[in-house]
Amino acid sequence: MRAPASVAATLVALLGLGACGSNGAGVDASGGGDGGNGADADTRPDRDGDGLADDDEAMYGTDPDNPDSDGDGVLDGLEVTFGMDPLDPDSDDDGILDGDELLLGTDPLTPDSACAESSAEATLVKLPVDIILVVDTSGSMGGEIDQIQANLNDDLAVILEAAELDYRVILIGDYYTNPQAAAGAGANNTNKLSICIAPPLGGADCTCVQGANCTGPAAPAMTERFKHYDVLVDSRDGLRRILNDFAATDEQGGPGWGTYLREGAQKVFVMITDDDANGAPATFDEFDTALLTLSPAQFGSAAARNYVFHSILGMAFNTPATAAWPPTEPVQESQCSPGSDRDGRIHQAISIGTEGLRFPLCNNDNFDVIFNQIADDVVEGAALGCSFVPEHPMSVTLDFERVVVYYTEGGATLPLRLDRVADAAACTANGFYVDGDEVVLCPAACTAVQADPEGSLDVHVACTPVLG
Repeated sequence: MRAPASVAATLVALLGLGACGSNGAGVDASGGGDGGNGADADTRPDRDGDGLADDDEAMYGTDPDNPDSDGDGVLDGLEVTFGMDPLDPDSDDDGILDGDELLLGTDPLTPDSACAESSAEATLVKLPVDIILVVDTSGSMGGEIDQIQANLNDDLAVILEAAELDYRVILIGDYYTNPQAAAGAGANNTNKLSICIAPPLGGADCTCVQGANCTGPAAPAMTERFKHYDVLVDSRDGLRRILNDFAATDEQGGPGWGTYLREGAQKVFVMITDDDANGAPATFDEFDTALLTLSPAQFGSAAARNYVFHSILGMAFNTPATAAWPPTEPVQESQCSPGSDRDGRIHQAISIGTEGLRFPLCNNDNFDVIFNQIADDVVEGAALGCSFVPEHPMSVTLDFERVVVYYTEGGATLPLRLDRVADAAACTANGFYVDGDEVVLCPAACTAVQADPEGSLDVHVACTPVLG
């Protein structure tokens, strides 16, 4: 039998579950009840004290030695009295345990009955991602640059958009108007190339086929999703451009490329060159130390790096030829063709050290496949955030005395209920706390959630109406 719509209010009053004094850590639904069996129920044995007589426990299939057979925080006798299922912790199958519904003030017998009116629900979203694309614009890179221009929008951006990631691409490479950069290979006797990215990433149409004239605006047309740091990246100085130009103005007079990074965003480098580094930094450790020193806030620390380094190089092909070399494979000390200058061993070492992917660039007709693999890796590695302010209607105010947090591991069907603690100092492995108007996961819980890209986190906060 279904309980009336006021079941939540009735049970909250019966159990004394007011907003003040409850810490959201669970419902101790103690109290009596006759199990719906008449006046003689009080005289029959009830050895677990749940308000349901022992012989009725046998009828309902509940445990006469466990007052809460389904572990939902509500006594078996109360569940029977109010029409809930004492063997189902979520009687209305809406994803919130019956006891938690009582805590939040929602109806355990009606799916999401008061969610829009008296509770706020939110799922943590992926952290933003900044992708730093470093393109060698020396004279030997014409085919590769053409493919980057052709595939950056069609492959990388499309996949990131479909995954609903908050991403930004920061291109470090020579724009076509620079004095030393050619409007096509060989111009001004420099034998240097240039790159221009069209919409939807770039802000204006441009055509830049190497060996022919480039057309486009006088300066890179940037968007919220795309920033272009205009500098010549010659054959062997890509790593130096990353380190030296972080805060230096570019050839358009614009700010250092580090200005375009967003604090809190994950960092993904993609180095594209047919050459290797020359001089310092000459090892992964040298580059890593210099980058982490440059901005710990952006790139993390040696104990917790906030960047990964992918590379597309003149290295040997894997099998099949379009497959990435994973970080478990050693540095490849051979080239994909006589046309590639070097195998990029220093760049390879940085990719391995940061668990990035490596690709051969000789078959540049397959850059669409490569960008797809990089985009998939970015999506897979995008971590969940660990604090947020739940959204809610303007007609209610959030009641942070009553908060429930569930974490569902990737591939699992049943969620884990996290424990509320007083503050950061009281954190536990599966804990969360409230800081002002933010719900914050404890560090260990945050680490576990971020290591599970298929996992989800659902937060429920009770609300009270705003009186007009």
